[in-house]
Amino acid sequence: TGRMINGGLKRPVTKESTMSGSRILWGQVSVVLLMIIISWWMATQWVAWKLGFLPQLGPPRITLAHHWPVYCKHPTRTTGMRQAACV
Repeated sequence: TGRMINGGLKRPVTKESTMSGSRILWGQVSVVLLMIIISWWMATQWVAWKLGFLPQLGPPRITLAHHWPVYCKHPTRTTGMRQAACV
């Protein structure tokens, strides 16, 4: 059995030549998730920068180049889950 391609030529149907729509492309999924996490972290840094790194933000997680403080996203300030909330 074969499939008609390119004006009548027959090519055998193999498992590799049929692409199932149910395959998960883990590479694309991981890239999208990574982009979401990076954009979420960048938004947190941007908000901290626009607020002038106020003391009310709490201490930064780390400081890059002795100048740029890096903050974490917090679900709430009252839970005390600072380490668990860091991405």
